[in-house]
Amino acid sequence: MGAPELVITLDDVVVERFVLAPLENNAWLCSWPGGGVLIDAPSDPDTLWRAAEERSITSLLITHGHADHIGAAPALAARGMSVWMGAADGRDAPWVTHRIETSQQLVIDDVTIEAICTPGHTPGSVCFAFGTSLCATGDTLFPGGPGKTGSPQDFRTIIDSISAELFEQLPDPCVLLPGHGRITTVGAERPSLATWIERGW
Repeated sequence: MGAPELVITLDDVVVERFVLAPLENNAWLCSWPGGGVLIDAPSDPDTLWRAAEERSITSLLITHGHADHIGAAPALAARGMSVWMGAADGRDAPWVTHRIETSQQLVIDDVTIEAICTPGHTPGSVCFAFGTSLCATGDTLFPGGPGKTGSPQDFRTIIDSISAELFEQLPDPCVLLPGHGRITTVGAERPSLATWIERGW
């Protein structure tokens, strides 16, 4: 596994991406002078640990509890990383150090990150917003639509999460970091909301 791909720099936050097996998941390195966070840890803990160490990153933010997003998390926690995760997904995971019960502000290395609860894909899905310029959406929202849901009720829940928590709160230029695939923006996705609803579950 080589070096991560430099994706974008916004408001002094440098965003880099690893694409990791087995399902081409994204692990996002968001760093700034003096620290940063790793968002999701699908696999390859040694590579992620080295990259995090080089950037003085000691915190791991998990967007949701599916196995393809947390495969390396226990190993990283064992090496001393703090792990933030939605309580509904991570309640029984002993390696989670901070369980997110409701939307809240996290202060990590003097940077404020908004943890936004966005259930639907999983009960404990969380998006992580850096002000209004950058938001990691995990599998809640990809380029082209919402993540997979397991029932019509879950589909309604994820649509409500996207509409109320993302589209109503974040401006069009906000860059979205999905759990799979390339970056997109709120403005690129917002016009398709009605189409997703019509398409249904």
